[in-house]
Amino acid sequence: MEILKDLGIDTSKVDSEAIQLFLQYLAEKSILPELYIVLGNKIIDFLLLFAGCTIQVPSLKEIKDKLCDIDIYVNVSQAQDVKKAYQELKKKYNMPIFELERRYENVRKWADSSIARQYTPSS
Repeated sequence: MEILKDLGIDTSKVDSEAIQLFLQYLAEKSILPELYIVLGNKIIDFLLLFAGCTIQVPSLKEIKDKLCDIDIYVNVSQAQDVKKAYQELKKKYNMPIFELERRYENVRKWADSSIARQYTPSS
């Protein structure tokens, strides 16, 4: 928010209507007004943090698939009886065991990679 202070803008005095008008004026062909609904006044922090970046949002199908993959990985990883875990997941997702195993391996390989480790919260 230092940038706004440097510009002489006091965000505490800016009301939500002004922010919405600003967002519509800033980017007529974007979803910034919709992001304001979700983020509220934090939208300014978001804009300053990601200024100039293009952000891609995955499709709903990809989000569901990745959530499924993570669920499979977590259930199998934490299972005392892996075969039983796979059987339960087979029923839950109506998916053959080999597909469950493939998805588990994909997440395991990703989780073991250095990319995943840098996003893992430290204890």
